[in-house]
Amino acid sequence: AKRRARSPDIEAIRVSGCADAYFESSAAMDLQDDATIFGISLALLAVAYAIGRVVGPKVTKCETDEQRRKQRAWILTLISSVVCGAHGVFFLGRVIKYGFGHEFSRGETVADRRVALFFLAYCIADLATGALDYIDEIDYQSGWAHHSFYGVGLCVLLYSV
Repeated sequence: AKRRARSPDIEAIRVSGCADAYFESSAAMDLQDDATIFGISLALLAVAYAIGRVVGPKVTKCETDEQRRKQRAWILTLISSVVCGAHGVFFLGRVIKYGFGHEFSRGETVADRRVALFFLAYCIADLATGALDYIDEIDYQSGWAHHSFYGVGLCVLLYSV
């Protein structure tokens, strides 16, 4: 029996040693999955922030309330930087392996979508924790406008057809 060959585009995006479904293009949008990933991201960020509030002052000796507020303002940013930076390194590896043209012409993957939803949750969590815990560290331009721009932009990219 003759075996049907896979499309070269699909074959090119397969990642050896990984769960292929997360890294194949044309991930179908699933609002329930999106809501789950967004909710889990918010919950994990809230837990991480609560832990960071307790552990941070013990690891770095802040002497004043102002220093502690400034320190808390960076807890969620550190987490977002690690998550998004790791995905960026993965993307760079794919660019090196398959080339810019392929990576910028392919559809989104499940991993891409989940990282975007995580970042959307981060923007909201950062504004919420800032408003509740370190309001003096958030200004209009670098806080409210900046995070709102990213949030609205991501929603447009994620949900425009």
